Order: sequence, then C-alpha cells, then structure tokens
Amino acid sequence: MEWIIKIEGKPNQRISVYFDSNVNGNLVFFGEYKPKNKEWVTFVKKIPSTPINELNDLNTILEDVSIEMSNLVKKYEKYSEIFSLVKEIKILEDLDNN
Repeated sequence: MEWIIKIEGKPNQRISVYFDSNVNGNLVFFGEYKPKNKEWVTFVKKIPSTPINELNDLNTILEDVSIEMSNLVKKYEKYSEIFSLVKEIKILEDLDNN
C-alpha cells in the first residue's frame, strides 16, 4: 500500500508513504525530489521508531521528512548549478615526467 503526499508550493517534491509488512507492519516515509525532465529520486528515507497512533505523530514525521528533504534539495541544486558550468575538462600531461 502506498500513499503520495504532495507538498504545497513545491511541485517537484513529495512524500511517499508505504506500509511495509516486512518491517513489523510499520510505515516507511520517502522524501522524493523530481529534477527537471527526470524520474522521482529518493532523498530521504525514514522509518519511525515508534508506531504512529495519532494524527500528531504523523504530522511530526511528515514535517521532519519535509525539512530534511528541503535541505538536501538545496544542496543538490547548488551542486547541479556548479556542475552545469563544467562542460569539459582537459588533463595536461606533466612535461617534467616525460
């Protein structure tokens, strides 16, 4: 079973929640990011250490996943910007070692 939770104002981010019968029937939360023209990529995976029994418990884990994912997306976008500037590298031979 899977639930997809959209994040308001962030169409390229979502949280997927899976019921995993192999992990004692716990919920597994995946913070996912979709780079331009690509597939969804998991940036965060969390398995709560305690059962989710109330809406407040669910809200807390969703907030945690969302915050962690947003921080990682910022890092990814920074690296992506840097690497977009690198088109080609040229390695010059060391003339002293010939």
